[in-house]
Amino acid sequence: MTVPEERTKAVRETREFLEKLHNSETEILWGLVRTMAGQLLRHYPLDVDLTASASASPGLWGPLGDAQFMNAAANRRSAAKGRAAPAAKLDERTGVVFLDIDHTLHASDAILFDGRVIAESPTSKLFEFAPIFERLLKPYPALVIILSTSWVEVLGYEFTLAQLPSDSLRARVRGATFEKKDSADDGWSALPRGTQVLRFVRRHKLKRWLAIDDMRSGFDGYEAHLIHCQPTVGLGDKDVQKLLARRLEQTFGPSASVSTPERPA
Repeated sequence: MTVPEERTKAVRETREFLEKLHNSETEILWGLVRTMAGQLLRHYPLDVDLTASASASPGLWGPLGDAQFMNAAANRRSAAKGRAAPAAKLDERTGVVFLDIDHTLHASDAILFDGRVIAESPTSKLFEFAPIFERLLKPYPALVIILSTSWVEVLGYEFTLAQLPSDSLRARVRGATFEKKDSADDGWSALPRGTQVLRFVRRHKLKRWLAIDDMRSGFDGYEAHLIHCQPTVGLGDKDVQKLLARRLEQTFGPSASVSTPERPA
């Protein structure tokens, strides 16, 4: 998910990147350039961001033409609808774990390179902590997973689901916080992760849930539901593993009656 700080950082780092390319006197490694470009574009401003900036600072930014903006927005909504998850079929008895992917199931961001998803850091391996997560969930067979990750909006729900490394994890997934009704919302990407989760919680009237994420924003007042992972560490942190195990037992322990909902159509 892109937040304003990340968008600002992307603009500054893109300028620095272009300056380095312009001033370089050595042979350019185009594979590295493509990787860097992909990282910078992850949070680079979209047309809707430029239009908002132009409205606030007309002396600094020029607006997009109305037709151009409307067409761009329509194209984004159409593409987003194809990437979003179908509506989940849940009820208040369902036990849900909201799962982020980057900096949780592995210790870095992920990037799309030559049609493949790879770990941004050469010292990290995609889904390296997935076996730990599976082991901690095993005592709770009725628990389901809702994907709470920018992978869904960027790569699509079905593609993201297919990347999960085991049948047992994929079998638990019942949807994503980014549902088809959210695809018409151009501001979805700007919402804090916690706000996205809480919108889903209220929409589906959930009572028993936890969220595993490296972002705290938006979870104000619901910190007891959040298992916070440190960036570049993820679920490799043994203290976080212990906390998750304790919160799972407290929230979904043997005395808790949870239901297993159907898969969305």
